[in-house]
Amino acid sequence: RKKLVEMINDYSLEHSFKLLGFIDKDEVYDILHSSKIFLCTDHENGWGLAVCEGMSSGLPVVCYDLDIFGSVYQKGYKSVKLYDTEAFAKEIIKLLKNESLREKIATDALDQVRQFDHKIVINELLKHLK
Repeated sequence: RKKLVEMINDYSLEHSFKLLGFIDKDEVYDILHSSKIFLCTDHENGWGLAVCEGMSSGLPVVCYDLDIFGSVYQKGYKSVKLYDTEAFAKEIIKLLKNESLREKIATDALDQVRQFDHKIVINELLKHLK
């Protein structure tokens, strides 16, 4: 945290970031719904439940190229080579500047997470149990 705060200060980004720590789930959803992009900076992501929550809030995801993106999630995101922070930043800027692209990927994200609707999952499970 100390290193992160130093970097934020070094680049005069104090007004661009809020380090919140743990927050209540209702506040999380308020933040997601007021955002334009969901950033997944994880480099070892397994299932990626946070990504699913971001997508279900209608947010396009910017992420590193991990196995989960392309296997579990096929659309609704833009990925870059692992640890390529410059490409990561360029994708963020590209989405922030191009509203129609951002909206298209956000629509794809919402479509993508529909497969995880509990009613659909339960119906699929029941098919296999019969």
